[in-house]
Amino acid sequence: MARKLWEWIEPFASYGFNKSHTAAYARVAFQTAWLKTYYPTIFLASLMTSNMGDFDKISAEIEECKKLNIKVMPPSVNYSFVEFGVDKDNKNVIFYGLAGIKNLGEAVSVAVVEERTLNGEYKDFEDFLNRVPSIVINKKTMENLVKSGAMDCFGKRSKLFKILSEILDYHQRKQAEKNTKQVSLFGSSSSSGNTIMGEKIFKDLDVKDDSISELEMLA
Repeated sequence: MARKLWEWIEPFASYGFNKSHTAAYARVAFQTAWLKTYYPTIFLASLMTSNMGDFDKISAEIEECKKLNIKVMPPSVNYSFVEFGVDKDNKNVIFYGLAGIKNLGEAVSVAVVEERTLNGEYKDFEDFLNRVPSIVINKKTMENLVKSGAMDCFGKRSKLFKILSEILDYHQRKQAEKNTKQVSLFGSSSSSGNTIMGEKIFKDLDVKDDSISELEMLA
C-alpha cells in the first residue's frame, strides 16, 4: 500500500510545486496590476517605501511615476512624511519620504515629522533647531538634510551648507546659555533672543538654489 501511494506521489512531484507557485504568483500579479491601474499613486508610494534603501529600485519607480504623470516631490522637513506618501490635496503627487534620504535614518525622520505634526510647520532654520530633539542636531544629520534639499524651504542650499558649522556652534552656545542662565560670550542673556552673531548667521538665508546637488543623497 505504501509503495502504491508513493507511485501516485512521485509523478505529482514533477509538476505540483511549479503549479502551486504559478497559481500563487498569478494571483499576486493580478492584485498588483489592479492596484496599479486604479490606485497608481498609492501603489507606487507604497512600492517605493518597501524599497527604501535600494536607490536603484527607487530610481526605476520614479521613472515609472513620470510615465504615469505622477509627480514625485523632493524631500522637505515641512511636508514630507517618514515614508513615501500621497498628497491629500493632489492625488497625483508623491512626497519623497524623509527616511529615504541616504544615511538619515528612521529615528531622525520620525522626530522631525512628529514635532511638525504637533506644533505646525517650521518657520525658519532657527525655529527648526529650537524645536527638534537633540537626536537631529548633529553635523552629519544636518548635512544630509541640507544636501538632499529637505531644507531648501529655509534658504540657499549652498549658503546653509557653508555656514552649517557656525549655525550648530551658535545653537549649542544658545542652548548652554538657556540651561545655565548665564550671560553669553556675546553679551546677551538667553532670554534676549538672537545675538548679533546669530542675526549675522541667519539674515542672508535666501530662496533655494541647486548649487549643491541632492543626487548623492536621493534616488
